[in-house]
Amino acid sequence: MDNRVRAFIDQKKSEKYAKEYAQKNDVLIRLGLYDKVYSPIPLSGPTSEYPNSEWDYNTNSYKYYRCVPFEVSDAEFEELLKYTGKSKETGVFANIGKKLKLLANVMFWLTFIGSLVCGLIFIIVGMDGDEDLLFAGLPLLAIGPIFAWLSNCLLYGFGELIDKTSQIEKNTRK
Repeated sequence: MDNRVRAFIDQKKSEKYAKEYAQKNDVLIRLGLYDKVYSPIPLSGPTSEYPNSEWDYNTNSYKYYRCVPFEVSDAEFEELLKYTGKSKETGVFANIGKKLKLLANVMFWLTFIGSLVCGLIFIIVGMDGDEDLLFAGLPLLAIGPIFAWLSNCLLYGFGELIDKTSQIEKNTRK
């Protein structure tokens, strides 16, 4: 194999390992499985190296520290995830199935209530003389809630599909 190809593959492997290691450390810190390493010198405020603080009653000042996650093997980490119900994923895409289902519910209710309110407003204004709005308000009042339900079924179903797939993945890892 060409040395440049080998170097590229080695670089990608190390990047993947570094990313997985950082995600593992984030999960361990979120679970509270870390030691506090305090700054050896008094600091006047948080730094990038020591971003966390706690009040020290003996010195009446803040002590700054960083979180150092416990060293755990991959098997121990997987075992922790089973019993804590936590996911390796962090950030925006963690529990995306639940988030999609929540979004579908919120959109349904906003569309449902919005179509009813707009339909009633069109009917009330239409009764005062503008018959075009009256004829637009009646279908909006009747079809709007049905459209709200139909338009959000797909999004809710996709969120449910993601949840079930994640559940199957967790069950097959046990």
